[in-house]
Amino acid sequence: MKKLLRLSSLLVTAVLLAFSSQKSYATHMQGGDMTYACIAPNTFVVTMKLYSDCSGVTPPSSASLNAKSTGCNPGRNIPMTKIGATRIGDPYCPSIPKTCASNQLVNYQEVVFKATVTFSATEAQCADWIFSWSECCRPSTANLNGQGTLYLEAYVKLFTPNLPGATPTNIVHNNSSPEFNNLNIPIPFVCYNQEVRYSMNALEFDGDSVSYELDSSMESATLPATYNPIGSGPNGTIINPAPQPPFNTIPPGQPGSNPQIAIFGGGVTTNYSPTYPLSSYNVTWTQGQQVVFAQPYFFLDPQTGEIAFRPSEYYPNTASNLGKNKYAVVVKIKEWRKINGVMVNVGYIRRDIMFIIEDCGGNTPPVTDPRPVPPIFGTVIGDTVYKVQTCTSTRITVDFKDQNANDSVTVFFNPGAGSTLPNGSFQVFDNGTSKTRAVINITPLPSDIGRVFLIPVRLEDNSCPLKGVSNEVIKIEVISNNRVDILDTVQTICLGESLPITANLMRPDSILGDTASYRYQWEAAPGLNPADQKKKNIVVTPTQDTWYRVTVRNASLNGCFDYDSILVKVNPIPVINDIKVAYGPNKENKQHIVYGRSAQINVNLSKVDTGFTYSWSPGRDLSDSTVMNPIASPLKTTKYTLTVKSADGQCKATKSVDVIVGPFFLPNVITPNGDKLNDVFEYVGIQPNTSLKIFSRWGVLIKEYSSYDNSFGGEGVSDGTYYYIMQEPNGGKSYKGWFEIVRD
Repeated sequence: MKKLLRLSSLLVTAVLLAFSSQKSYATHMQGGDMTYACIAPNTFVVTMKLYSDCSGVTPPSSASLNAKSTGCNPGRNIPMTKIGATRIGDPYCPSIPKTCASNQLVNYQEVVFKATVTFSATEAQCADWIFSWSECCRPSTANLNGQGTLYLEAYVKLFTPNLPGATPTNIVHNNSSPEFNNLNIPIPFVCYNQEVRYSMNALEFDGDSVSYELDSSMESATLPATYNPIGSGPNGTIINPAPQPPFNTIPPGQPGSNPQIAIFGGGVTTNYSPTYPLSSYNVTWTQGQQVVFAQPYFFLDPQTGEIAFRPSEYYPNTASNLGKNKYAVVVKIKEWRKINGVMVNVGYIRRDIMFIIEDCGGNTPPVTDPRPVPPIFGTVIGDTVYKVQTCTSTRITVDFKDQNANDSVTVFFNPGAGSTLPNGSFQVFDNGTSKTRAVINITPLPSDIGRVFLIPVRLEDNSCPLKGVSNEVIKIEVISNNRVDILDTVQTICLGESLPITANLMRPDSILGDTASYRYQWEAAPGLNPADQKKKNIVVTPTQDTWYRVTVRNASLNGCFDYDSILVKVNPIPVINDIKVAYGPNKENKQHIVYGRSAQINVNLSKVDTGFTYSWSPGRDLSDSTVMNPIASPLKTTKYTLTVKSADGQCKATKSVDVIVGPFFLPNVITPNGDKLNDVFEYVGIQPNTSLKIFSRWGVLIKEYSSYDNSFGGEGVSDGTYYYIMQEPNGGKSYKGWFEIVRD
């Protein structure tokens, strides 16, 4: 897109002055909407969002909601609470201050109110309720007469009485209305003489069907606004802003003028209306032809809620309070719920929108540019509509582009946009660059045939001062697929197990609907009972990896068949015969590890497979917890559990073993008095054949043993403190310390 910042500084100043001159001196209520959420039976939280003109009066700080059931209950007023601070609009580029004042650029501010409405038992006897709010006044607009009251309403049906075939006869709905994406503000700035796409971005969370229709602006529940006569441009014509030679852009009536002109064709009405609320025409400019026809063009897609038009009138340098470039548009969004085969309108909401037409200085909004989809997967219709087939994974890539390849495009979307797609996802890549794109993955099932999935997106470029904005909806329709998917591709079992296999016709209706009759033929294979070869469901017991192939034929249509196959992989089942601990020698001659020593764990399997994996738990104090025979070095008795798994982890066996750790003790006092308690210097938990040297406190060797046998009882020495050195054999551990001899 052409950035206005690329204009000369003088021209930029002129543009800003033109924007700032459009200030309003009148009133303020530009638009709004009202939604509701059922939080409990007959209890609703109603949310109202109001949008006021920054150059008007201060938005209200309080509001009163009216709830009424016409013909059943006179209703009542409920105070509404303002939620959060007033939010200032952000339609301009970052270099333009985000302000809200009468002497600044045209802007809006948002204020939000909420109220909780609980219907009493008497009120709950009335089925149909209208929530409403109104306040004077709207700004002046080009399509509405005067500056009437802004009236907002939402409808909720508490129950459907006397529904045929229903039990009970009154069906309670507990309905919540659709909600609007916070990025989609109903005060869009749109470019004169450029294609506009504006989506409602309404999100429906109850699973109801939603339809969209244009509706009249209202001043009260029963008073529609009066629409002005249609402005038709100079002398009822449209001048081509980019004519081809020999035509030029010199205004009519001036010397050298030779414009290319479009005149209005059939279908033009004299007044604006709810279905044609602003001047918008489609013109096909023909080279070499000076006069062509223009046709009215203002379209709302009733299924997606996307509005498409091309503003054909713009009045430069006019004050905002005159409303010459403002148009009020109302869209009603209805919810439909199928109950006992009957489609019931369970509620609706209305959105009051204020379109503001601006001269964007040649800048055009971003557009979607879909990449082709292979015909075997789906088709692309226009820019945003896709038809995809069932039982096939389809990838859709949408580029978001600008006419100027260097301009960046930022996409705003609902973070959960991909969650509604069957087996699908929605991701945006390189957002905020000139290469922004979205990738959509979807794998619809047969049950999705006929369903339509909508992904609203908001596109913004980085033009300045006014950003180019486009609100669009990517629409995905699911159609039937003439290909039958039968089986999964790979299954794994353990040796000795059986596997049931089903020739599952994912798309039987793609051949002959519900009346189709099918024949099955399985190829002979090990593990398949020959008597089962013509069955839909089989059970196989292979002893090795085996392919099973089936052909499915339609019994009524020759040549209509499909086939598929499945690989059944067979994994050996590990069998742990025994686990033993290789305890070393110890003085006590017991089955335990000498404290501080190690022992190898030895595992005996019926069969060792190279694909087996091993896992010991706990893994601490093991040389390697992932090998078959680790070395254990615990400091206390520990139970280790081994899990042996096949290569794919499907088959496993477990067994445990206790690794026992012996005690450790060296005395620091002996009492050789004959009571058989501590009479000798006795150690525990040290290897046999350990040498011992005993020294006096002055370092004199008084006793020496090459293989100490726990027999020293202080013979030949007096009471006192003595020191020792113990050395295990073969360069083992040494121990140094002291002990006392006490005989009394």
